[in-house]
Formats: sequence, C-alpha cells, structure tokens
Amino acid sequence: MKARREETTSVSLFSFLLFPLALLICQFQYLMAIPAALLTRRIVWRGVAYDVNIRRKEIRMLDYEPYSPPATLEEHPVSI
Repeated sequence: MKARREETTSVSLFSFLLFPLALLICQFQYLMAIPAALLTRRIVWRGVAYDVNIRRKEIRMLDYEPYSPPATLEEHPVSI
C-alpha cells in the first residue's frame, strides 16, 4: 500500500479488544444454527413448501403454485 501511496488507518485498542467478543458471538451463532438446521422438517422457500426427511435423505415438494401475474395494478400496487 505504501507503493501506491494509499493511507492506512491503524486499529484502535477498543476495536482490538472487541475482536475476541465478536469471535465468541459468531461461534455461538453457529452452535445454535446447526441444531436448528438439522431439526427443521418443513421449509418454505419462494412460496414453495418442502418436507425434508434427513433419515431417508429425501426432500419432497408439498405445495407449489405457478406464478401468475396480477390482473390489475390495484391488486399489487407495490413494484419489485
């Protein structure tokens, strides 16, 4: 970065001391997310419902309705 004459900023002591706390929070979130993902049996993604069976390694689609645009703008006034 010196060769490109870019300015660098140093890490403050406060930020340096918060880094281990951030690591602990991240690890805790992963520890909570893994069991939640393993115990999830029904997933709804983009309006399609799926049933997940881990023991049989099977995913089954439960509910699907093809997209149909609204007939008028009054039904869905919000633009994507």
